[in-house]
Amino acid sequence: MRALLRDLPSFTSQQSTGKSRVFTRAELIAIAVIATMEQRYGIKRAAISAILDRLLHTLQAPRQLDPLACLLIVTGEPSVSYTTLSQCPSEGLVLPLSPIFDQLDTYLGVKTSHKQTEISFGPSALRKVARNSSPG
Repeated sequence: MRALLRDLPSFTSQQSTGKSRVFTRAELIAIAVIATMEQRYGIKRAAISAILDRLLHTLQAPRQLDPLACLLIVTGEPSVSYTTLSQCPSEGLVLPLSPIFDQLDTYLGVKTSHKQTEISFGPSALRKVARNSSPG
């Protein structure tokens, strides 16, 4: 995370004083989008930094939540647009936002995961209970 903040100055320009950094929902979505672009699609941070301001601006704009929402990202001529999967883009990286929205909502506790999760009961002691072996 520190490397991401160091390499992409748009995040650090809005940084508050002190060690704690509070991110907006749009910034958290942008971080998830950037991680997906880097890890899944191999896009370098230099290319991402060229579209970062447009990405943040696009994600901060108010709009209706659409389950088919996606970002259309073109790095050659830096552009980012919010569209739906029902529209056919001419070119660019189409990144569906639904999995990112779900992951972020689960992380923030807004939505519970449908996956099985470990229940943390903590340590406990088991004691042997003596059974009365004589017939009753």
